[in-house]
Amino acid sequence: MGRRSSQHDESDYAERFAEALGRTIKVRRTDLGLKRRELAERARISYSYLTEIENGNKPPSPTVLAPLAEALGLRMSELTQEAEARMDTQEELSASLSSEREWARRFASPSLAQLA
Repeated sequence: MGRRSSQHDESDYAERFAEALGRTIKVRRTDLGLKRRELAERARISYSYLTEIENGNKPPSPTVLAPLAEALGLRMSELTQEAEARMDTQEELSASLSSEREWARRFASPSLAQLA
């Protein structure tokens, strides 16, 4: 049973990382003023594949990640580090929001709880 949990954790991490990587690529692309089609051409991948990557639906293969990073003016390691930092920030934000909701649920007056 522990093995199943580990596989689930790895799968969950991979999903979250793919989403963070896609978001990072999209933010970098827009910061550079590039249209999606331009980045796809520079990285020599299809527009639809880049769309799937940016939306977090498909993680890029290592052979695609390197040209994507280069087209964004980064090394592959820099791009993955930015994605990991984005993922960490998102987790911290989620944890903070969750604790704020819990605090509000525990300590809100009954009249305020009815308004929610």
